[in-house]
This record gives sequence, C-alpha cells and structure tokens, in this order.
Amino acid sequence: MKHTTYRFWILVCIVSGLFVAWLNVVFGRYGFDGYDSSPMIDAGWRVYSGQVPGRDFLVTFPPSLYLPTALLFRVFGVGWHSLVLGASIFYGLMTLLGIRLSSLVRKTHGDDAAIWTVLAFTAGQAILLLPGNTLWHATMAMDFAMYGLYAVYVLCAGGGRWLRGEAAAHLTIAIAALLLSKPNIAYPAILLCLLVAFRGGVGKRLVGVIATAGLALACLTLASVHVSFVSMLGTYAGLTGRLMPKAFLAGIFYDKNTSFALANLLVYLLIAPLMVAILFYAWRRWRSIWGSPVLLLGFGAIGIALIGMGTNFQFKLSDTPLLLLGVAMVVTEVRGAEGITRHRLLTVACGLYLLSVYFGGIRLAVQVTGGWAAEGCYKIWFDDPFLGRMKGCSIIPETLAEVDSARGANPQARVFFGPGMEFLYAGRRIQSPLHMPNWWHPGSSYPISKSGQMAEEWKKNHFDVLILAPMEDRAQIPPGILKTIDEEYVRVGQTSLTHVYARRDTGK
Repeated sequence: MKHTTYRFWILVCIVSGLFVAWLNVVFGRYGFDGYDSSPMIDAGWRVYSGQVPGRDFLVTFPPSLYLPTALLFRVFGVGWHSLVLGASIFYGLMTLLGIRLSSLVRKTHGDDAAIWTVLAFTAGQAILLLPGNTLWHATMAMDFAMYGLYAVYVLCAGGGRWLRGEAAAHLTIAIAALLLSKPNIAYPAILLCLLVAFRGGVGKRLVGVIATAGLALACLTLASVHVSFVSMLGTYAGLTGRLMPKAFLAGIFYDKNTSFALANLLVYLLIAPLMVAILFYAWRRWRSIWGSPVLLLGFGAIGIALIGMGTNFQFKLSDTPLLLLGVAMVVTEVRGAEGITRHRLLTVACGLYLLSVYFGGIRLAVQVTGGWAAEGCYKIWFDDPFLGRMKGCSIIPETLAEVDSARGANPQARVFFGPGMEFLYAGRRIQSPLHMPNWWHPGSSYPISKSGQMAEEWKKNHFDVLILAPMEDRAQIPPGILKTIDEEYVRVGQTSLTHVYARRDTGK
C-alpha cells in the first residue's frame, strides 16, 4: 500500500512539474518588466558577447544568473522567450532532482518522509518560477539551497555505500552552485549543510572532500569565462544597499506599493499559524534541535528562509520554499508536537502553490516593479525582434518604436540606455558599454565609493546618443555622470515615454 501511495505522489509531482513549466511559457507572453529584467538580460548578453565579468564590466549579480542567461542565448537565441523557456527547463530539471533525492530518502527515512519532503520540494519549484517567470538570482539561490539541504538529509541517515556516494555527489554539485549564487542565502546554506553533515556522522574526511570538490567545480565553471573565485568575491565588496534586514516590511512601510504590500501580507497570513508552532517548539525544545541532525537541518532551513525574507527585495512568496522543505523535514520527526502537524503544512503548501499560479497569471511582479505594466493599462498584441510575440501594455511597443526612431537617423551611433532600458543592448544587438555597471542602483549595483570612477568610465565611452526612460531619468545615475550630461549633451527629444539626448556638437 505504501509503495502505491508513494508512486501516486511522485506522479502528482511529475504532472505538477509539467503543468508549471507549460504555464510559465504561456505567462511569458503577457507583459514585460524592463527594470528588473534589464540587468539580468544585459549581464547575460555581455558574457554571450565575450565580455569578462569584473574586467570588462562591473557586475554584482552572481555567476549563477549571468552564466545560465548567456548559455540560454547561445542555445535558443537572443530573445526573451529563450529565457522563459530556459527557466521552465531549469525548474523542471530541479523537480526531477527532487524526485530522485526522494527515492533515496525513501530508503533512509521511509515513505512518509519521502512523500512530505518531495511534495514540499515540488511545490517550491512552482513558487520560485511562476511569479517571476524567468531565472532570478535570489530564487536560484533558494533552489540550490533546497537541493543541498535535501542531499544532506539523505547523507546523514546512513545507508549503503552507493547511496551515500550518490548523496555526496548531489551535495557537491549543490555546494558548487551555491558558491556561485547570491550570498545572503547561499553561504549560510553552505555552512548549514557542512555543519549538519559533520554532526550527522558523515565524517571529517568525506565532508572535506565534498567541500573541496564543490569549490573546485565552482572554480572550473568560473574559469570558462576567465573569472577567478577571488575576483568573483571581490565584486561584492563595498556593497551596502542590501545588508539591512528591512525587506520584511518592503511595500508596507517603505517603498510603499499597495499591491506589493497586500501580496506580502497575504503570505504572512498564510504562514503565520505554522510559524507560531515552529517558534514555540524552538523555544520549548531547543536542546532537542541541537541534538538531532534532522531537526537542526529543518530548523536551519527555516532560519535561512527568514534571512531571505529580511534581505531579498521581492515578493515574500519567493522566500517560502526553503521554509516548506524545512517544515517537511521537521514534521515527520516531531509527529505533531507543539502543533507542527502535517495538516498545517499541507494547508500552507497548497495555499502558497495557488498563490504562485495566481500571481504569475496576473503578472503581479511586472505590475509592481516596472512602469511598463501598470494595472488596468490598455493591452495589445505586438511583435518585437527581442521580446517576440507578446501581449502587453501599449506603452511597451510605443516606447520601443521611439527608441528605434531615435537610433534611425544614425544606427552606428554609440548609445547609452538608461536605467530600466539596459535590455535593449541585447534587444537591438548593440555592444554594451565597457567598464561600467550593467545596471544603476547606488550601493547595490556598484559601491558608492566608486561613483567618481563610474563617472570617469562613463565619460570615456563617448556616447553619441542617450536614451532614458522618464520614470528613471536621473534618480539612479551618479552625480558625476549627470554633470557630464548637463555640460556635454542637449535634450533633442522628449515625450512621456523617452528622453533623448545628443552631444552638443551634433544636437542642433
């Protein structure tokens, strides 16, 4: 009977994976967010074009984002739908890895643990993919953390030589991926994996081999684009924009946005009963947590999810998958103690899963973060060389038409696309400017201390034409660059959609 039940839930996971992948491709045809998507696209375009991160351009995104983006451009072509398709494939593969690990969990922990953990892992894939629609550094770090912790869950339970060897291989790959991922989630996850593996009786030697092999694999991956591990770490130096854990209240008390606030409050409301039970158990029985590798792993996963909620500026929904996996590990161990029940876990997981479908369907992330998808806007079908066939707010094709018109008089002119429009370097097959950030946000895309240097590098590019979106016209650009614009450029075109500048000697 248990054998049949396990197979049934695995079938459910496979169907869910296929459904979510298909749904994401469909969602990708409706709307586009220029602000958040632009730096991801431009970073991948730069690597695809042969630029070296850190040497040819300043990038604070982790390699786990720009390397897959460049790969997808190379495999499927330079276009938006290549990224959407690639994201569906990526999270589909992660679903399959979760299913494979669950088959190992079944041998080490039994059917009950295998079913609950794989359901949590599978639900997490939908939650990570659908709201954002494409690859994103924060969600990928969360996914790799889930993969690594799931492998440790198997490894610490013993088993035969081949089973432990496979679990160790999974953990090695996960650590390599985490080393190349967003540090706020990835590096605590690495520490937790190695700590629990050590305390779980894996052995110093094997833990050391896994860590060393993971580091070597990460270094080899970076070497493919001529980047060293040390230089990669150096790109994070001096960044201060995302260090404080204030993102819990994003959209509510600062950067106020009604849709963003309501979406986050809804997630908090859903997870509140489960979190109260978890915190109550941790308060009452903290000694048992430290003494049990499974509980330490589960509660550690929950803690890392909370770090993500506090430091990731995104929907809190996208920070919940690791929490679900952690609770799934705990719930089969404590057997309902302090209200940590399977029913509560199932209720929360189903609610979050449905929310991810709903948020993805209404393209909430695009509405909140971009000026090209305002709620209630007039939507039309249009075609674009980069975006492909898409239905979105009429402001998108209108803006793109103005950009093409501004470039039409001199297609060979050196162009600077302002904040939120950087994707157009890839979109119009133009070389991205050298020695500058691939997006503009002081303290996040470049150290504030380098503002002067950024202004000098910008000036050295000798741009002929500047095209900026009014909503982001000057707010994120360093003062030194603004000074150069005021002194050396004149505005030659201004509409509600774009501001166009030309050099003073050619702008008359």
